[in-house]
Amino acid sequence: MKTQSYKLNALLIITGIALLCLPEVSSAAGKWSAFWDREFYGEVAGFNVIDNVPEREDQYYGYLTLVYEKPALFKHYSTGFFIMPVWYHDPTGNIHGITVGIMDRFWLDPQCRKGLFAKFHIGALFTDVKFIENDSRFNFFASGGLGYQWEEPDMFVHLGFQHISNNDSRSPNLGINALGLTFGLQL
Repeated sequence: MKTQSYKLNALLIITGIALLCLPEVSSAAGKWSAFWDREFYGEVAGFNVIDNVPEREDQYYGYLTLVYEKPALFKHYSTGFFIMPVWYHDPTGNIHGITVGIMDRFWLDPQCRKGLFAKFHIGALFTDVKFIENDSRFNFFASGGLGYQWEEPDMFVHLGFQHISNNDSRSPNLGINALGLTFGLQL
């Protein structure tokens, strides 16, 4: 079963790279950026759940994200909000959900918004069914990680850690921890 999760994540990553590298996409993104002033970006990601307990074996998920981001406070800091449809697989089947929340991004070079950055998300996740060992369809979502933003084409890669749980609002609450890779394109 574990091979299936790696295959799904590999497929998501390859699809993301292919889409971002197509000349038509890069060209269209350049035209959109003049209109949106590069305040929006899209992401595609694949995550493997850390199976530190038997209930979390053979679980993985992927998502697409649309983020609206604006510079804030300092040159190397931005904040914004995101909406993220989530497709989650566990041994009982597939779970679909939507996450909405806020995000922050910090560039390590204070003079520009390119190069290495740290990114954090926090939000609320609503699903169509409950996760195994989690008695709620409403959960909290938090993530953080490091990434790299290229100038041309205006895309990035991000390695992150994510946590999903109902914050002990109901019992049981076996949280979900995952590692994954995200590819994004500034629009």
